Amino acid sequence: MGASMLSAKRPIGISILALVSLSGAISFFVTAVLFAAAPHILASSGFKLDPQPLERLFGLVFFGVCGGLLVHGAYCLWTLRPWGRTVGNGIAFGGLVVVFNEVLRGSPDPAGDGLLFLGCAAILWYLSRPRVRSSFEAVGQGN
Repeated sequence: MGASMLSAKRPIGISILALVSLSGAISFFVTAVLFAAAPHILASSGFKLDPQPLERLFGLVFFGVCGGLLVHGAYCLWTLRPWGRTVGNGIAFGGLVVVFNEVLRGSPDPAGDGLLFLGCAAILWYLSRPRVRSSFEAVGQGN
């Protein structure tokens, strides 16, 4: 199945989700680079700090793995891989868990949490629509 055939069947909402996922991956990779470079940048500015190497390593691995998962998720959404829908649902469900955690801890930004909740709920609703679901299943049967 060629790329032109996939793009003709791909709903516009899936294209938007794939691009948003890719932009999220880029932000995770930029964060990882800044996380790694922060102690060196601060030290060159005259700040004295004791960087915890294990914590920095964990942060680098965490941001790198999250970015890699988002890149792969964007690819699966873009190409309508059968489990791309599952990845999209997982990312949206993770966002709902974050909102729930923030509300339990007394969120400092209820408006932002409300927007995140609405966005994640909309993604879950969209990915469960029959037309979108059938787009992933049709490509899955062709593989």
